[in-house]
Amino acid sequence: VWTPFISSVITENKQELLEELGLSGTYDMASFRNVMIVYFLFNLISCISTVVMIYASITIGQLFSGHRVLGAVAAYFVISTVISLFLMIIMTVFGSGAFTFYYANDGWTDVSFNIVDYLWMTIKISMGVEIISTIILAGVMYYIMEKKINLA
Repeated sequence: VWTPFISSVITENKQELLEELGLSGTYDMASFRNVMIVYFLFNLISCISTVVMIYASITIGQLFSGHRVLGAVAAYFVISTVISLFLMIIMTVFGSGAFTFYYANDGWTDVSFNIVDYLWMTIKISMGVEIISTIILAGVMYYIMEKKINLA
């Protein structure tokens, strides 16, 4: 990913890239390296969470006697829908929901809106929900494999 062409373009246009990302001015202390580390960690957590969710769906699908594949697919859709709804509720409670972004851009509020604060809050909440859901799904998967599925 970090080819010489990409690295030279990024280093030559670093200030403009930081301005476009909203990381200049008040956010001068956020270096490009720190931003990339946060995005890398977010993507790593998302990958792990997705794999665990797929494994948990397959494990839940094994509880169905007749149509295990259909049960696994249905479990995946149910799990992802529940996590998405929970994430939307949490983000709305903390003021980082989609409505906040819409109303701030539409001029319906007099509240000053900062896109970097919005994105940072969204990333923190999303990472927290993903970590918690991964732990819960791993526990569910472990319980089902130990107590419900006869692997012997």
